[in-house]
Amino acid sequence: MLTRSFNSMADNLEAQQQTLMRFVSDASHELKTPLASLRSLIEALEAGAPREQFLGMIHRDLDRMERLVANLLDLHRLEQSALRFQLESLEMEPFLRELAEEHAAELVLSQPVTMQLDPDRLHQVLTNLLVNARRAAGQGRVQLGADGESLWVEDDGVGIAAEHLPRLFDRFYRVDGGRSRQQGGTGLGLAISKGLVEGMGGRLEVTSEGPGRGARFTVTFKTRSEPRPAKTREP
Repeated sequence: MLTRSFNSMADNLEAQQQTLMRFVSDASHELKTPLASLRSLIEALEAGAPREQFLGMIHRDLDRMERLVANLLDLHRLEQSALRFQLESLEMEPFLRELAEEHAAELVLSQPVTMQLDPDRLHQVLTNLLVNARRAAGQGRVQLGADGESLWVEDDGVGIAAEHLPRLFDRFYRVDGGRSRQQGGTGLGLAISKGLVEGMGGRLEVTSEGPGRGARFTVTFKTRSEPRPAKTREP
């Protein structure tokens, strides 16, 4: 019995060590790209390149590194169950309307509801999904909607091939390779979003009919949602 317990503990420790090593390896690889770019830009400035143009590019790479470090910290806290959630009663209509306006998305809300959620973390999740949707759709359609206990973001953009769907929420996984990296993506947004949703008692899923057919990300919460009573006029 003790031997079996010891072997189980050893296997768990080995699995955790392998996960940590993969995490460090992936993070190191992602940090090398902006660091190499920064070195090249600084060398170009030293050689007399146009100051304003290259300073803007340096700020871009620094911003990307800052986002990457923040995402790595969030992911680490999620994996260590160290991230705390502040759940509160949240009226979804004004919350979603502000997000939709910010990201030029169409709001689809059949009935105003109130949910027990962490507004800051939900904002982080939906912002990431909306940014991805707008990137995929370009000038096309992006929708943000709520239906009972589910929230969803849908676009009519480039779509996702079936072979990518099972790995889409893996950290550092990119469907489009270097294109999202060039646009400032860190490859961690969906992994973090999934962890945040699960931390609030929900699940995050994706569906797509394939390339060129758009995609839909659905956030479903086990937390009970309640219709908000309609306002009535005083007699």
